[in-house]
Amino acid sequence: MSVIGENIIKNHTINEKTGALKVEFFYKGKLCPSKEIKGPIINQYIGYYLILQDLKDVLTWLKKIDDFHPKEGVKETENNKEFDTFKYVLSPENWKNDGMLVKALYYSCLVVYGKCFTQAKGRKVKLERKNIEKRLQKQHDLIMEYRNTIVAHSGEGEWENGKLYVLPTPKELLKNEGMNIHIEPIVNRLDYEDDRNSDESFQFLVEHLIDSVEKKKKSLFEVILKDIIIPKGTEYWYS
Repeated sequence: MSVIGENIIKNHTINEKTGALKVEFFYKGKLCPSKEIKGPIINQYIGYYLILQDLKDVLTWLKKIDDFHPKEGVKETENNKEFDTFKYVLSPENWKNDGMLVKALYYSCLVVYGKCFTQAKGRKVKLERKNIEKRLQKQHDLIMEYRNTIVAHSGEGEWENGKLYVLPTPKELLKNEGMNIHIEPIVNRLDYEDDRNSDESFQFLVEHLIDSVEKKKKSLFEVILKDIIIPKGTEYWYS
């Protein structure tokens, strides 16, 4: 029995009246018979498949950030020597260019990456910190910290805070204009962190996890093939 997954084409159609989704599978232009299989190990396989798709989305978005990476109108706020990275706050001048796309993509990466490590009733599986190579665990911890303190929650850590300044009319203008008061907040918000020069970059971490999940998915497939598919025999799958 051979595996033909790489050559399978899926065709999705939606019933206009009921909204029901119908999926057909084709191999070399020919319609394949199909049977759904269920069970705990199937749920695991689907769970890891969904995690893999999330990680691939994150990788795609991180690569897109490289394309959008703003060169001008960016203020470097801090050099993180431990990770050889730069933390950025986008200036207002860059909001009208690609800066906001960078921020949106980066925040999406933080959310979806974190989702892979969060227990969900539907998936029934999640990744664990121990699944990560030891030298990449600090980077993972940093990403999860950003996810928890910048995106999912607020007011914790070094970000999501600020100061408020009172700005009275300059003394030189008091005689002609009188005293006017303006208040101006200065906030500390991380828009994205550029770690492309680091050997333990966010992108490298995601690629490492994709490889790990691919291996897990492959091992589950081998169990499904051995314990569920082959024992039923050829005739069952064509019946």
